[in-house]
Amino acid sequence: MTTEDLQNKSAQDAEHPIDSSDTPPDHDDAPATLHDPLPDTDETSPQDTTTATITDDDVDQLIEDKVKTAAEATASEKGDVIEVPRIVFNYLIIAIVFFGIGMVAGSFAFPSTQQATLPEDFEAVVRGAVADVMADAGIQVQEEGLQEGEIYEIAYDEDDPFLGNPDGSIVIVEFSDFLCGFCGRFASDTLPLLLEEYGDDIRFVYRDFPVIQPQASPVIALAAECAQDQGKFWEYHDLLFANTSSISSTDVLFEFADELELDNEQFTNCFENGEHFEEIQEDEAYARELGLRGTPGFFINGRFVNGAVPIETFREVIDEELASMG
Repeated sequence: MTTEDLQNKSAQDAEHPIDSSDTPPDHDDAPATLHDPLPDTDETSPQDTTTATITDDDVDQLIEDKVKTAAEATASEKGDVIEVPRIVFNYLIIAIVFFGIGMVAGSFAFPSTQQATLPEDFEAVVRGAVADVMADAGIQVQEEGLQEGEIYEIAYDEDDPFLGNPDGSIVIVEFSDFLCGFCGRFASDTLPLLLEEYGDDIRFVYRDFPVIQPQASPVIALAAECAQDQGKFWEYHDLLFANTSSISSTDVLFEFADELELDNEQFTNCFENGEHFEEIQEDEAYARELGLRGTPGFFINGRFVNGAVPIETFREVIDEELASMG
């Protein structure tokens, strides 16, 4: 990245400020869910009506017909075992649940038909029945992405920024983005308490996952890596998270470097030459390979903890790890 490129980038940033919000947009037309109320009906129909309850047997038969038809149409070349992605399984559940809701709504819209009522545990019944029928049919559901609480083998480099004891028995690896609001709250509210409470037991490692703003996030991560070269990563880390909303151009990144009294020439050369871009890209690629889909993501001795969770969740996992070590 040349000086001219950075100047052009700064001009573009000034015209198009970085949107650092990680709050999802509101949607007025949210889809109906199983818990949405059904239409009220106070009018009494002059026609005779009867009430029929959808039983577990009805659900089982419906599911068995649907799943077996799909199984016959999509037989795998692997033999008798058919692998279905988890998302397909979930869509099947949703389709059957809404089919049941449609039957109930239809019975009110057309009073001459039987009025159907759903069991209170209809969704659980559907999910269990689908799983049973798919198992009987030899269909395996593939789990996708990282699973909460599962243990993974997580790599990190010795030169990755860390806090705590380098030989700590509890290694926490965080994948983070400096434009992630939840990451900032963890850094300011949760991390200091964990380090205070568990002391030398913890080694906390920071790795980059710059995905909030694909153009801006890697540039900000680069500035932090350049600060790391001068032994000021964590000071720069704290400044970035404390001032996320003010990071509107690369000039701000240089202002933070001046505030920390970093060597200006060394910082500028590192930043303009993109000396750590490859490392940042490798971190991101590794996170995606693991199956991470957002920030923050944590691995506590390899156990996956997803997103902004209460400090009690971290304590529970850390305590279990310490107890297992005797």
